[in-house]
Amino acid sequence: MAGGSYNLIVSVYGSDGTALDPATINVICQHGNTHDVTDEYVGGDVYLDVQSEGVWTIEVQELQ
Repeated sequence: MAGGSYNLIVSVYGSDGTALDPATINVICQHGNTHDVTDEYVGGDVYLDVQSEGVWTIEVQELQ
């Protein structure tokens, strides 16, 4: 999607498939706005569901 805009949606699910934070990130990415940030305070295993028409990268930082 070079030069265009695209939607990025990230949802967080528990290991049992329960939606913990649906659409925690829901942003339109375009030139000048290509990121979003959220904090999740959930212990244990979680899974991210990423939906996007564009190229994406996720950085996860574990709370120390």
